[in-house]
Amino acid sequence: MNEAQKQQFQLLTAKFEEWMKAKNFSPRTIDTYNRGVKQFIEWIEENTECTNILEITYSIVQQYQISIYSEGVLSQKPRNVRTLFEFSQTTDFDKDIENLVTSIDV
Repeated sequence: MNEAQKQQFQLLTAKFEEWMKAKNFSPRTIDTYNRGVKQFIEWIEENTECTNILEITYSIVQQYQISIYSEGVLSQKPRNVRTLFEFSQTTDFDKDIENLVTSIDV
């Protein structure tokens, strides 16, 4: 994943945090979700060929869940990822990402 593609994921997490604040999530919840989303994005970088958020499919999310459960991690991580995708569906984030993807030479 190149630097421009990493910036796209950083944009996602920044907008996700803004959205959580606007929805009055507690600071502790925001911190927890940010950690979980960061770990998910790191897993995406290490284990998939995805180069932008629009390429993440349900199947990839399932693979991530299997991965964390096989590591014995039973935590909020699946909820964090689910909330991230709920956020992406309730905003114009898809349009923002499409514009960003087409404007970046990858």
